[in-house]
Amino acid sequence: MLRMRADRTAATGENPSFPRAGQTSLTIFGTEGTISIPELRRWHSAAGHGNWTQPLDADDSLAEGNEFGDLFEVQLAHFARVIAGAETPRCSGADGLAALLAVEAAAESLRTGRPIDVKLV
Repeated sequence: MLRMRADRTAATGENPSFPRAGQTSLTIFGTEGTISIPELRRWHSAAGHGNWTQPLDADDSLAEGNEFGDLFEVQLAHFARVIAGAETPRCSGADGLAALLAVEAAAESLRTGRPIDVKLV
């Protein structure tokens, strides 16, 4: 289960047309840990206890090596290669549905100002 909470700050830096805010604009809480966007800081249990009452470790390992350039261009190029049959999609239909549910939860959080639980399928 995920819990989404979105804040109205500024751009995350994924679009070069908008300056990066340098602030957390989205935090995703899951049963195995938490990730903040755009920093990609991950909080998790290194001991594997999966218990939020125990100390958590933070790391930036998800952010390492993620300088892809203009992400819109990267996505479009991958999409074109998938259509041409040169690559398989990086995401499944279930991945797409999970992303849609997360975005809808973020929009609901913005509307209500409260965290929203997301049940992934």
